[in-house]
Amino acid sequence: MPVSCLEPKTPSRALRAACLLFGLCVAPLSSHAEDRIEGLFFPSVTAIHRSGLPQNDELKANQIIPSLDMLVIGSHGPVSWLAEIFVSEREHELARLSGGWRSGDTLLSVGKFHNLQGYWNTQFHHGAYLQTTIDKPGMVEDSAPLPLHYVGAQIEGKLSQWGEGLLNYSIGVGKGSVMQDKLESPDIVGPGKFGDLSLGLRLSYTLDEISPTQVGTFFAHNKIPVKNNDWIGITQDIGGLFGNWESDPFRVIGELYAFSHKLEGSGATDSGSFLYGYVQGEYRFAPHSTAFARIEETSGAHLDPLLAFLPDFALDKHLIGLRYDVTRNQSVKIEASRVKRMDAGFRQLQIQWSAVFP
Repeated sequence: MPVSCLEPKTPSRALRAACLLFGLCVAPLSSHAEDRIEGLFFPSVTAIHRSGLPQNDELKANQIIPSLDMLVIGSHGPVSWLAEIFVSEREHELARLSGGWRSGDTLLSVGKFHNLQGYWNTQFHHGAYLQTTIDKPGMVEDSAPLPLHYVGAQIEGKLSQWGEGLLNYSIGVGKGSVMQDKLESPDIVGPGKFGDLSLGLRLSYTLDEISPTQVGTFFAHNKIPVKNNDWIGITQDIGGLFGNWESDPFRVIGELYAFSHKLEGSGATDSGSFLYGYVQGEYRFAPHSTAFARIEETSGAHLDPLLAFLPDFALDKHLIGLRYDVTRNQSVKIEASRVKRMDAGFRQLQIQWSAVFP
């Protein structure tokens, strides 16, 4: 998920406001017995070693990254709200903040959301403990070629039901990202970085209300202003398929994205398209141990004008790893990967401790 950078130990006005909003979400709930609240804290520490980096690359050969994600979900009658704040030594973000009203099977919300694209971006957040791997797929990393958040309104609910099976929908509309050195997510507090129109639709089918297995499709239309460049705007259309299949001890996650986009400048236009997909397999071979592997591939990226903006985007990535659950709420992971970017490739070895409290 995208994050904005700042100097270490320099709290910004936006971060202070985000923490205040987080506190305001929690405080009123604790004083009313009939209210429901769940607050979770996801700390992690990741040690990274990279080899084969180009000289003067922005990535470091050796790095230790501590982080903390704070998530609170609450409700009172038909009203619900959610706040999520991510903090690390050099990054911070009010990742999500929304309030909603539920009527039957339908929830209408306003605030800052994850865009309705694929499986990973809507299923997970910064809580590293929740995902089996250390790395997220490249399409949901900071350097991704599509907006990962928007500020606006979202409606979601059940479209139809066949026996126990459910067809669910989500529709979102609002303001998305701005392209600078990368796609910058909109800020709901602090200095504004609102982009232009962002529309999303997601349909998913699940076997029943509690089954993790699901398949679906998604469509998105984004208009992205461009700063500090000869181009002034990007119009982007995205469609795709996703699936998550689980049958203990196996799990398979997969997504496919099809991109079509047009860049507009002063008296000039350019267009491009490409495909991106990944498949991740997991095998829990012991009660507390899971092996995993993932393959990510991009087709048609050569000379694509949108990807030229994003040399750090991982076009291809192959990784393998192992997760060991030390306790019921702590895990240790080790992961080796080979990454190919637009400008270069490198190898990476990571070790991570992650947890969830309480």
